[in-house]
Amino acid sequence: MSPTIWLAAWRVTPSRRAISTSRVPSVSMLPSSVMCARLTRPWPAACSRSTRSAVSVCATRIRSRRSTVSRWARIWSGVISEKSGTGRSCQIGKGLDKIGKEVDDLVMNSTEPQVTSSTRAGFPTYEAAPASAPGKAPVVLLHGAFADHESFRGWLGPLAAGGHHAIAPARRGRVGVGPERAEGLAFDDYVADTIAVLDTLDEPAILVGHSLGALVAQRLAEQGRARAIVLLAPAPPAMLTAQAVALPHFLPQMPRIMTGRPFVVGPAACSALALNRLPEADRPAVHQHLTHESGKVYRAAMFGTIKVDARKVTVPVFVAGGTDDRIIATSLTRKTAKHYGVEPRIIEGRGHWIIGEPGWEDLLAEVVAWVS
Repeated sequence: MSPTIWLAAWRVTPSRRAISTSRVPSVSMLPSSVMCARLTRPWPAACSRSTRSAVSVCATRIRSRRSTVSRWARIWSGVISEKSGTGRSCQIGKGLDKIGKEVDDLVMNSTEPQVTSSTRAGFPTYEAAPASAPGKAPVVLLHGAFADHESFRGWLGPLAAGGHHAIAPARRGRVGVGPERAEGLAFDDYVADTIAVLDTLDEPAILVGHSLGALVAQRLAEQGRARAIVLLAPAPPAMLTAQAVALPHFLPQMPRIMTGRPFVVGPAACSALALNRLPEADRPAVHQHLTHESGKVYRAAMFGTIKVDARKVTVPVFVAGGTDDRIIATSLTRKTAKHYGVEPRIIEGRGHWIIGEPGWEDLLAEVVAWVS
């Protein structure tokens, strides 16, 4: 049973209240995130780290959707009450209104570990640590091209709740600095930056990489610097063939790519290619973190000169991608998985921003379960 479904079925002791939906037939019309236990500290002694992680993932889901859930609950409450002011329908309406209030209260009482801003090896990072001494391997999350460590901020708390010290570092040429910082950077520089962060840890880490960050993770696994790797919408260790829909956006950048000069994609191109499955209202939050990318690195990825010897990757590998990814075609995701002898997780209707678009919490739950 998946963590989310398991939570929906779980009932806590009377001293730890739960939102009971079994007596409200119309609740099935609401997002599943409302059907989760409301927990406050301390954790029950019987709760394992995986259980705590599952609860944290669920809290993350509710946090990201609480306004929608509350609004729908109150809308249905009003509709039902208006149609029938007495009897069973009125009770259902009141129940739905209560759920809307409970969702808001749940977020206020979340037990998810706090995300803090820090620095490792000179690079800005976001981190989240378990409440108790970590019993599992640290997890380092590697962002993709044109992005920074903000990409994975929402993933840190649930991973820490599962017993992992979760770290999302930036790389050179990021965090709002001008294109001069990305001038002349090579792929090996990105690898060296990540190794510098890994050297600050006491043990090998599980690497979670998105897009170009997944290619960095593959190279580090080849060098024996990873305990396991999770590759999400991964850039392949082969030629990155552009899809037809991407050509109008990248052709104007070809002079910079071919000469290795830094360049950045604008909001329009980012929305069309990477954020096509993200609601328009949520896109500006991603746009504000767009940063220059090394044309030299992008050229190497595009022409497939960044190679990884799969025979040297001896750690577990998880690969996932979406069918509506306009940057990394599904065929490339399958090719990457085949390179390591694993079956990819192909998610219908998901795009390149698989780590933040609607449904990202479900993918996070899968990753948490896999790394645990």
